[in-house]
Amino acid sequence: MKTLLLTLVVVTIMSLDLGYTRMCNMCVRPYPFDSEDRCCPEGQDSCYKSYWVNEFGNKQIPYNKKYPVMLKRGCVTTCTGPKGLKILICCPTRNCNSSYISS
Repeated sequence: MKTLLLTLVVVTIMSLDLGYTRMCNMCVRPYPFDSEDRCCPEGQDSCYKSYWVNEFGNKQIPYNKKYPVMLKRGCVTTCTGPKGLKILICCPTRNCNSSYISS
């Protein structure tokens, strides 16, 4: 009985949010592309993914008749708009930047 109670306490503690745990997908190697889910630093409340728009096709979804190429993913404090040929997509939920462009 004590073992069951101790197990219940440990599981409860592990399931509590004891700290800042926003998780975003982050680029760990740009080429060949590799990413993994990591905790964001405190204060960075949104995930982001940025793309560069080129005219050459690949298997990604076309954006404005051009094909985006993934640049990077990570955490951000505030999301600013796109600049030039870059597309910046921000999202506030856990690991929401782990897939390609979704409209």
